[in-house]
Amino acid sequence: MPTIIFLPDGLRVQVDIGSSLLEASRKASIQLPAICGGRGICGKCRVKVVRGGLTPPTEAEKTHLGQLLYSGFRLACQAKILGDVIVNVHDKAPLTKQKLAILGFEPDVDVKPGVFKVYMELEQPRLENVKSYEAIVREALLERGIHISSFSLEALRKLPKVLKKSGFKVTITIDEGEVIDIDEGDTSGVLYGVAVDLGSTKIAAFIVDLLSGETIYGDGVINPQVAYGEDIVSRISYILEDEENLEKLRIIAVEAINGLIKSMCSKLGIDPSLIYKVSLVGNTAMHHIFYGIDPTSLVYSPYPAVSVNPIKTKASALGLNVNKSAYIYSPPNIAGFVGADAVADILASRIYESDELTLLLDIGTNTEIILGDRHLLLCCSAASGPAFEGMQIRYGMKAVEGAIERVKISDDGLNVEYLTIGLAKPRGICGSGVVDAVAEMFRTGIIDSKGTINDRSDNPRVRCRSNGREFVIAWSEETAIGEDITITQRDVREIQKAKAAIETGWLLLLKHYKASVEDLNKVLVAGAFGTYINPESAKMIGLLPDVPSDRIVFLGNIASSGARLILKSLYEVAKAIDIAKRVRYVEIAVDPDFHRIYLSSLGIPYMEVKGFKSFK
Repeated sequence: MPTIIFLPDGLRVQVDIGSSLLEASRKASIQLPAICGGRGICGKCRVKVVRGGLTPPTEAEKTHLGQLLYSGFRLACQAKILGDVIVNVHDKAPLTKQKLAILGFEPDVDVKPGVFKVYMELEQPRLENVKSYEAIVREALLERGIHISSFSLEALRKLPKVLKKSGFKVTITIDEGEVIDIDEGDTSGVLYGVAVDLGSTKIAAFIVDLLSGETIYGDGVINPQVAYGEDIVSRISYILEDEENLEKLRIIAVEAINGLIKSMCSKLGIDPSLIYKVSLVGNTAMHHIFYGIDPTSLVYSPYPAVSVNPIKTKASALGLNVNKSAYIYSPPNIAGFVGADAVADILASRIYESDELTLLLDIGTNTEIILGDRHLLLCCSAASGPAFEGMQIRYGMKAVEGAIERVKISDDGLNVEYLTIGLAKPRGICGSGVVDAVAEMFRTGIIDSKGTINDRSDNPRVRCRSNGREFVIAWSEETAIGEDITITQRDVREIQKAKAAIETGWLLLLKHYKASVEDLNKVLVAGAFGTYINPESAKMIGLLPDVPSDRIVFLGNIASSGARLILKSLYEVAKAIDIAKRVRYVEIAVDPDFHRIYLSSLGIPYMEVKGFKSFK
């Protein structure tokens, strides 16, 4: 078997002849950016071959790499191994330092998490009235009006040792009638939970004090599953290749969450065994993968989920590093790809009790769109893809240091001002920067309403390359990569497709609601990307409806807020279940107007339907 050596770390693996460099990198636990799932579409998995036997470059490599092929660059997903290879992995996927908007708007609630602790000084067994240890605990709790339905196996195993060692002075932890833990002495002042928002691109987790309801720490990472496809359809395709890949992706998610829990607990100086409850939300595909449920039905008409019911099970059974008897809970999914995260969005935003017609957009790789008020709620999902995350963009990158996040072009199109994250030299451009750039290019006439970059021979920033025209945002001498950072014609098309998917979604929901843009009282924008975009730029390209800016509210990551509400209150759990029953799912792809509206939505800002009068 050929040996593959990965520089600069010197990692070695052996693989079969005919395997791709991407497959070899995964075997070596090296996470290359492979956002298209290894199909040669995104062009992000480029590596530099030092020497070795590989198949000739494919057409996809010629398209994405061009002259770089002569310098030894290859696409890892396309280059097949014929013999020993030494390869320099110069661009491993960044997994931790992305600019994450992990906190969001969260309403106040009464803290009633369902799990609680009781300190007790128990009566010790006597010969004249011998009782089991379990019976002693049950009777003592019943005297306090606490009825116990069962003991967890872990609690029973601990019971004799803890009772004897503590002199029968113990703290009992109870979750909805089940004794789940027993500790020596009085630990009733310590009770924690973890809320998790498992996104397609990002994972956010929070430790919550279940006594006060206070969120005491939060952290986030890039979902390491992106190495197997940036979007959920790519990951499902990966599962279709081999059913064992489902468990592989599940474990990857679990390990990432465990890493967050370990890191947060370490910084707080607490033991993970003090986490007695977990809540988790995500879209239907992420939800199914995490629980080890086959998600492949979601990509076949009529796109049914395996289950839309709430899930409550032992967290330890899934491999989470928390208290061994702690439960994990996920609220219901709705339908299709609209999952528990959308329920969490609605719960935290409180639009289900509002008298005002409200549009909620949770913008991400899979965008959830909700429209309604307390009388009627409609929802759909839009496969907006990863372009707003900086992916599928020539110089696109995650929102890390050096990413251009704001762009302003002079009226004559000759000068560009930009702002980078961390005020560092630019290395690329992230989603909010791309939206700004496209909007500014439209405003200044560099692109027309069809998204075509105009021929501007008078402007040195507009130039023609073999794969089409491009506009220079930053010249090579200004950048940290020694190359001009540009917005290409293909980049503009990617943004057009992404925003058209979202725009089509909310336009069709308005149609089903029998309402118009002018009827919208509020537009709520959620998600990490939504926190950083310029609303005027988003309106200009048609991503957001053309409503007065004071009606647009940025909520941050409210899916995680909903997860925390569910963690803190059984009343919020009941509300979430009711919301899932009330929301009406709209399968927009079968709407007779879908194709017409989508094609029109490709225009900037929109070529047919009213609602963008300010930019016509």
